[in-house]
Amino acid sequence: MKNLILLIGSAVFFTACTPAPVKTTTNAKMGQSLPSLKELQQGVAIYFKNNSTQIVERDLVYVGEVAEILLSNPRAIVYITGHTDSIGSDAVNKRVSMQRANIVKTRLMTQYSVSPSQIIAEGVASAQPIADNSTAEGREKNRRVTLKLKLN
Repeated sequence: MKNLILLIGSAVFFTACTPAPVKTTTNAKMGQSLPSLKELQQGVAIYFKNNSTQIVERDLVYVGEVAEILLSNPRAIVYITGHTDSIGSDAVNKRVSMQRANIVKTRLMTQYSVSPSQIIAEGVASAQPIADNSTAEGREKNRRVTLKLKLN
């Protein structure tokens, strides 16, 4: 009986000393870290497939994070800028870049109920590349929308 009480007491003691689970800032479903407020203010990129207006699945976490901040800060604004690689005509790239920006804007408004007054969207086609368009890897990096948060 003495051993049983000692065993139960030890179990309670060691359980009580176990640290609480650490809250991480990753999206478990997608295995991706959530962006910090500072990163969102500097601008984060979400990517698209070639000749597509479909957001790459792993980057949807950024849209959700921006939505949370916008909903909790009614005076905050997000600037959404759509980009393309340099393949294709300027007219097509301008249209695709604007469609990409509007896809993100529409998602923020319909899925998260963000006010349209908090969203400014534009398309700049291939005018602001972040990588070399002569390589497939560079073009992939240039097919993006940037989200830049401004807190007022």
